[in-house]
Amino acid sequence: MLPIKLDDITLGDLKSLVANRVGEGKTLEYKREYPDGSDDSVKKFLAGVSAMANTSGGDFLIGIDAQDGIPENVPGVPLGNTDQSKLRLNSWLRDGLEPRLPRCDIQTIPVSETGDYLIIVRVPQSWIAPHRVVYKGHDKFYGRNAAGKYPLDVSELRTAFTLSEQITDRIRDFRAQRIAAVAGDEAPLPLSDNGKSLLHLVPLSAFTNPHTVDTIALNQMLSSGQPPYLPTPNDSRGVTGLALEGLVIHDMQSRPTSDFYTLLFRTGILELVYAFQSAEQGKCIRSREYEWKLLATLPYYLAFLKHLEVNPSVFLFLSFVGVKGYRLGISERVAFHQDLDVTTELRKDVLLLPEVVLETLNLDHDGVVSLVRPLLDLIWNAFGHPRSYNFDPNGKWIENSRF
Repeated sequence: MLPIKLDDITLGDLKSLVANRVGEGKTLEYKREYPDGSDDSVKKFLAGVSAMANTSGGDFLIGIDAQDGIPENVPGVPLGNTDQSKLRLNSWLRDGLEPRLPRCDIQTIPVSETGDYLIIVRVPQSWIAPHRVVYKGHDKFYGRNAAGKYPLDVSELRTAFTLSEQITDRIRDFRAQRIAAVAGDEAPLPLSDNGKSLLHLVPLSAFTNPHTVDTIALNQMLSSGQPPYLPTPNDSRGVTGLALEGLVIHDMQSRPTSDFYTLLFRTGILELVYAFQSAEQGKCIRSREYEWKLLATLPYYLAFLKHLEVNPSVFLFLSFVGVKGYRLGISERVAFHQDLDVTTELRKDVLLLPEVVLETLNLDHDGVVSLVRPLLDLIWNAFGHPRSYNFDPNGKWIENSRF
């Protein structure tokens, strides 16, 4: 895979592959021709893409002339309408693989003024691998190594299925370990005794192809106010520092305890812990304030992971600890609903919401709302309500200047 963001790849980057004789490998494959629609050409395309998804991901480049895996020229391929060409590739990927790939990005780069393009199909490693080519009766699984793609045998298939399950289990175990650490007062810094919300963003790559984030350099950048911006629940930059696990951002300063912290693990995992504020009515989760903070800060956290060049898939977990006896605070804006029972108390000390898997980090506000709202509805369900009344029946956030 090219070590460049897909949107930033230029024709010069592609020509440098030729100049530097960068050969095919486990995460890079060259093809001279765009699939012509014949069964054989489509099956070869699907085999190459699925082989990458089943192993470490990679870039499938169409329009490069190569000899024995070494690129010699970048002539490109004539496409005519680039959007239709992308749709055609996506159609084959959608209908020709089982299960469907969670995500696959396609970029076209012009290489001439006569309508010739190079196509980059960027294939993330799949968390639901292995994928099988089922196009027109084909029935094979493929893997990839340094020598190229190859059919998986029975033993390798068994290993692939087992490995996929093990990785998912390891990610869930990580969540459980972090919840236990926070509940057991083993967080990177002392927290208040109130109930807490935990948000975890766990890239699949943290458990498959881990890379080390330079937290020392990142700490210097954030401390000096350089991007990327990583907000806090209090809409401030907070205090950045180093911890055993990685980089931590908090609001302690001279205080004995913190109300929140953000922890960036060196593997690219993000953990945000937020302590609920004391309220006049006692143990209370202020629903509107909590939901608004989550919707406002989550896009920044996703952009932060994108800055670190973390590749989806990313597992999102929402959890609550120390919340037994807590009530859900309802704002006056939604108090007209007669079915709200604000006296309901949680009988569980730990509340675990189902995981959500993100296949892209490019989410706008509406995308974040669509992603998170079902989880927020479940929080209200835990207090006996059918859904979050901070959204209208169409799922739109109800604007209000006060919580």
